[in-house]
Amino acid sequence: MESQIAALDQQLIPGLSWKLPDAVDYIRKRRNAVFFPEGAAQYSPTQVRQLRFTMADASVFVDPSTVQLCFTITNTSANRALQFRTSNPLTMFSRMRLLMAGTLIEDVQYFGRWVNLLDTLEPYRKRLARYGISGVGAPGADPNGMSASIPANGTRRVCANIPLGLFGQHNYIPTKYAPITLECELNSNVAAFLNTAATDVAVAGSQTFTISDCRILCDVVLLDGPMENKVSQHLLSGKTLPLHVISWVNVMSQIPGVPRQDGTFSVQLARAYTRVKTIM
Repeated sequence: MESQIAALDQQLIPGLSWKLPDAVDYIRKRRNAVFFPEGAAQYSPTQVRQLRFTMADASVFVDPSTVQLCFTITNTSANRALQFRTSNPLTMFSRMRLLMAGTLIEDVQYFGRWVNLLDTLEPYRKRLARYGISGVGAPGADPNGMSASIPANGTRRVCANIPLGLFGQHNYIPTKYAPITLECELNSNVAAFLNTAATDVAVAGSQTFTISDCRILCDVVLLDGPMENKVSQHLLSGKTLPLHVISWVNVMSQIPGVPRQDGTFSVQLARAYTRVKTIM
């Protein structure tokens, strides 16, 4: 053991190293980008339900960690407020599909249930930080308490990160070669809202709302000519740019109506996976 330790190279620990960090000169610019949906300007659970975004630019790379979906919710009821059921506005969507260059990458069904599950399992401090900036509650409000409400004929602007695997990995995405298409489908059952009476008593689920001014916000980086040419030459030579994506698959099965005497039941699931990491 002593001989192995003696053979190791000695180096300064980070706290005793005042060396300047490494720098790069091939990123020319970093800026904000906005992508709008195709087709309709207003969506609702009873009319146009699907939002479709295309993120494509011939000269930039998308930073996936910055991608957010923002929209304005309008309460169309004349006398009742809308009460959020959860602290995440994305629970109003029942399905999300993500494609790159026409190839399906992710298809998450029962999306609202899944988002609510992940939100519940997150640490309290993380939920608290996101809750204050999402627009669902006031900064510093308790995400375990009552969420915000939208008064009759009122509006509220909300914004949230999109918890898909592609946006959770760290590699920049060259939309010039792999344009991203995101499809978001509103839940027709409206599991996200409650209708609230004047006495703040929840009476039923509500479809009296629309969403508009929808947009995807993100950061993009612009590379200089030599680095851009290297990426192009790499792809034109037949090589690949691998992206390691960790995604989720939701499966809903009906539990038998008559369980066994000991209260147990069995559900048969058959699906091909690349690699199973977690089952909940």
